[in-house]
Amino acid sequence: MSDEVSPSRRSVRRDDSPQEVKSFGEHLEDLRWVLIKCIIAVVIATGGCFYFAKDVVGILQRPFLRVAAGSAESQEALLRALRPAETFVVGVKAALLVGVLIASPFVFYQLWLFVSPGLTRSERRASLPIFGMGVVFFFVGVVFAYFTVLPICLKFFWNYTQYLGVRPEWTIGDYLSFVVLMLLSFGLAFEMPVAAALLAKLGLVSSGWLARQRKYAIFGIFVVAAILTPPDVISQLLLAGPMVGLYEISILTVRAIEPKG
Repeated sequence: MSDEVSPSRRSVRRDDSPQEVKSFGEHLEDLRWVLIKCIIAVVIATGGCFYFAKDVVGILQRPFLRVAAGSAESQEALLRALRPAETFVVGVKAALLVGVLIASPFVFYQLWLFVSPGLTRSERRASLPIFGMGVVFFFVGVVFAYFTVLPICLKFFWNYTQYLGVRPEWTIGDYLSFVVLMLLSFGLAFEMPVAAALLAKLGLVSSGWLARQRKYAIFGIFVVAAILTPPDVISQLLLAGPMVGLYEISILTVRAIEPKG
């Protein structure tokens, strides 16, 4: 019996095939380097933005100043620093927020480079624009939170504090922590349609499957909102509500891009 392998049985590397299969350990090593590069990019961007921390803090204070402007305490409505190092930490947090935004295109590109070797050429061609949209949706989520959700949250908490007969005196550290967490949480939440589109392109989910999982998804959304947002019901609802809407948009997005028939 001849040892020659027929052409039909030869292992042929086609352009439309995934790249060579790696072991689980090799995938972990690749992921480790991706995370290291992403962290370095965020650290470098944060360091560069620290020089502009004063301007960033000023921008992040604007929603608070607008809310406080209409109150009886508007003349004394200032964010206070109660600890010696508090303002330095605030500067770092402000720089970190902008650093994450600046580094996000690089981070998404690194994630695509990590995923792409396991995809066929057609899948890579289809997934690259989706990763690009991930950057756009992240920025949209942050902007939406800054101009829409954050003012609603701050106004509610400010007015409720006054309703209880308590004089609101917020610290700059607590305020910045609240703002940064809200903005980044919404940035991540707006990635839902992008993630759904990517999974649909890879054939892992369908619009019908997403629709059938709706009740479980809504439960999971409220759990995630409770983890990501500050520990109050209003913030959780203001994140969970848009996320439920984004889940419905994800279903419509997948329905639009999945093969018909």
